Amino acid sequence: MPEEDLVDVKFRLYDGSDIGPFRYSSASTVEMLKARIVSEWPKGKTIVPKVVNEIKLISFGKILENNKTIGQCRAPFGELAGGVMVMHVVVQPSLAKSKTEKMEDSRKCACSCCIMFRGSLRSAISEAVQCDHRAAAMAPERGGKVTATPAKKKIKAINPLFEKRPKQFGIGGALPPRRDMHWFVKWPKVVQIQRKKRILKQRLKVPPALNQFTKTLDKNLATSLFKMLLKYRPKDKAAKKERLLKKAQAEAEGKDVGTAKKPIVMKYGLNHVSYLIEQFTE
Repeated sequence: MPEEDLVDVKFRLYDGSDIGPFRYSSASTVEMLKARIVSEWPKGKTIVPKVVNEIKLISFGKILENNKTIGQCRAPFGELAGGVMVMHVVVQPSLAKSKTEKMEDSRKCACSCCIMFRGSLRSAISEAVQCDHRAAAMAPERGGKVTATPAKKKIKAINPLFEKRPKQFGIGGALPPRRDMHWFVKWPKVVQIQRKKRILKQRLKVPPALNQFTKTLDKNLATSLFKMLLKYRPKDKAAKKERLLKKAQAEAEGKDVGTAKKPIVMKYGLNHVSYLIEQFTE
């Protein structure tokens, strides 16, 4: 066999240890390599393959099939250090069982289930008997609350002539309901000022000098009030001078003037009204 057809192959296990290297011809199959791995597997490992089918070889990121040869799986040896081909070994323990093993497992499972069922049935019967004895020995002192039976759900009678047709607001369906869009409307300046003024009046404290003009009378009530104030208005200086002059002339002529009462007039002025109230004057 020429020297060029021989290839050095090293097998790397799951824990980083290596088997080999071994020298093979390029015509050797992957199945032959797996058989060599099973025979040369080191002792003391936790995972030990038993058959060839439990092993998978990976080279250059590809899983190698059993019928492939080393020549088909090799790469250019100019790229490898020392010309040694490294293959990674993956062990997959076979989970397949024979028919006899499956039948034995099923029989064991059935027997265990039967034993468990009998044991649970006996324990349940004994517990029920004990509970009956306890209930007979310990009579309840007070009447227990009787749970109310749940009320039956009333089924509404549906008229089959009237079919329920809910609206579909999708594309091409029913029109959507109208929404309040006044926040997106650009209102006139006058309306904006009115609303801002109302908000300011609600939030700010108005001084009395301005607050007195917020409470006004209607036209009819204001007219009657002005008529009453005109009737009881106080006399001016000219009228007072004329009244005193007539009184003096009557006294000079010797007429009996008498004591005339003061005319009832409206009093005004904050200080004057306060003083009159303090003096208890009418």
